[in-house]
Amino acid sequence: MHRLCFALGAESWVVEGSDACLLPPLRALLGGLERDPAAAAPPTWRLELGRPDITGTQGLVLHEGQMETGPPFRLFETTDALVLLCGSELRIEANRADGTGWAMVAPGSERLLMGQAGVFMMSAALDSVGQQLVHAAALVRPGGTGAILLAAPSGAGKTTTALALAQQGFGLMSDDGAVLCPGAGGVGVWGLPRRPKVHRATAALLPSLEPGLGSDWDAAGEQPLDLARLSGLGVAPPGLVLPLEALIWLAGRRAGAARCAPMARDVFLSGFAADNLNRGTTGVPQHHLRRFVAMSRAVGHAPTYELRVGDDLADVGEALRRGLAQA
Repeated sequence: MHRLCFALGAESWVVEGSDACLLPPLRALLGGLERDPAAAAPPTWRLELGRPDITGTQGLVLHEGQMETGPPFRLFETTDALVLLCGSELRIEANRADGTGWAMVAPGSERLLMGQAGVFMMSAALDSVGQQLVHAAALVRPGGTGAILLAAPSGAGKTTTALALAQQGFGLMSDDGAVLCPGAGGVGVWGLPRRPKVHRATAALLPSLEPGLGSDWDAAGEQPLDLARLSGLGVAPPGLVLPLEALIWLAGRRAGAARCAPMARDVFLSGFAADNLNRGTTGVPQHHLRRFVAMSRAVGHAPTYELRVGDDLADVGEALRRGLAQA
């Protein structure tokens, strides 16, 4: 057996694979969080290489769709587990009672563990220890005392704004995925150590990113940004946990200068929930209700703001500093 261990905040996630080819995709997804498995607890997740059983699909269907790069998927729940079925290539079962999990991957389909399926596994592991993955950018506040979350639906400009802020005194923890966890003072935050995917439009708005980009753009006009090749960009160490100090909603752009102003907590929570919760055939599933509780706790704990980027990204950092000073 082959083992990997990842630090998820204060917890360890130990994954054991029957074949060595099952582990590199998870290492690519979460490599910055990898720890020595020799000193870790026994494995809680098991990965096996083989043909998944697609006959046992009885249960309440929560969500169906298409993987970003892969087959159609179906998420459903049984009495004991959440089950993710990806065509005939992958089956994942997350036990809701004890936090353990299991996956069967068809030979040649290991790549699926690098994307949404791997995030599903990690999210289930986080849920079992009282942590919740949310769709948001996370940044270190200037001075390094705490973290801020920058939330908005996909396509609203989180990555562009987060990278601009990282050039203006803030530290980038993540541009797209953050984790809410118990922390000193109430709520802690840490970011997924993924390479930001930059769109051509972002590259045009932030020409200083050019050293971290190549010439190959995908069909969506995006490519991963190599942060190690950039200077003058604040990047937080992988897995750094900081107390949550503010929640920012990235709203539409405005003419003139950037502006950050206080936002009603209930309005923020409404948008935050709409972007992070799925509604199944019988309402919001239990694991998303727990996510909603964590988001509600965060909104009750930290002040909420609305940020509108203006004509020039160069002033967004100063606008955010002024807004935060109003708390």
